[in-house]
Amino acid sequence: EFAAEMCPDFSPESRGDASCVRYGHGQHRVVVWGDSHAIFFRSGVRPDPALSVFVLSHSSCPPIIDVIRHGGRPIEARNCRRIDETRRYAEFIRSLRPDQVFLMGRWPMYLRGRLRNDGQIDPDHFLADDTAGAANAATSQHVFVAGMKKTIEFLAAFTSVAVVEQVPELGVIGKDQRLFASAVPRRLIDAWHESEVVAFRRVEKATPFRIVRSG
Repeated sequence: EFAAEMCPDFSPESRGDASCVRYGHGQHRVVVWGDSHAIFFRSGVRPDPALSVFVLSHSSCPPIIDVIRHGGRPIEARNCRRIDETRRYAEFIRSLRPDQVFLMGRWPMYLRGRLRNDGQIDPDHFLADDTAGAANAATSQHVFVAGMKKTIEFLAAFTSVAVVEQVPELGVIGKDQRLFASAVPRRLIDAWHESEVVAFRRVEKATPFRIVRSG
């Protein structure tokens, strides 16, 4: 694996767990920006002398500019409780002069709520574009699409942008079936992720981008 080091000049104002880690010092610069799914990406980084890989992550907060998040644990909400917080991250990414940016996230969570391991949905982690009032699934879906369009347009002005599909979420399947079944019903997983597919289709109509399939 690459030796990890903290990104220079990254100083988020929030007191959440936002961080930026750099791997390598090659000329080709790649940025992975996302929530905790980007954190897990770190373990998959492999040495390549041609690459510099920057992983910018913040738990339970999507890589979408000009949004805030309602609900969930307070320390997680700190990562995007200010309307300008994620825009500051995007501007930091611009300062890195990357050749490619990948956006990663637990996308359905911001569209439908947090899916627990027992299959129940917590009505939180919804997005809003201001601090007034409470967010819900309907308003969050609107804000998600509008914010993602704005984010891709911002990034596409200086780099190539790709969005990584969320890996299949198994909370829609009963625990016993996950543990003992020889196969899982893909139709249930696809049904949960349909909100993500629909949202990205809406974004793509206005702002073309590349989608990286997760499997």
